[in-house]
Amino acid sequence: MLALAVLGAALGPVWAFWSGKQQRAFVLGPHALYPYDEVETMAAADGRYLLIVAAVGLLAALVLWPMRELRGPVMLFSLCAGGLGGAALTWWVGHLAGGG
Repeated sequence: MLALAVLGAALGPVWAFWSGKQQRAFVLGPHALYPYDEVETMAAADGRYLLIVAAVGLLAALVLWPMRELRGPVMLFSLCAGGLGGAALTWWVGHLAGGG
């Protein structure tokens, strides 16, 4: 669990760099100036986040699968809790780094 959480925190800046800054523009309407968030860049950042955390989760499961003596509910709980914690830290650190 701890290894996945630390890895998730380390991948936050990677996600922030890969997703880049979210762009904000203003659109001039008939009677006003409307803020317009670019939805494409937000969707791309979410997709990149999904790729990063899914790849790390799959790799963690593949690394632990050959350890037959450790398989069971404890390993399952550890992978789930570590994966969720790591994903949350990736999101949090990534946003602190200015991306996402």
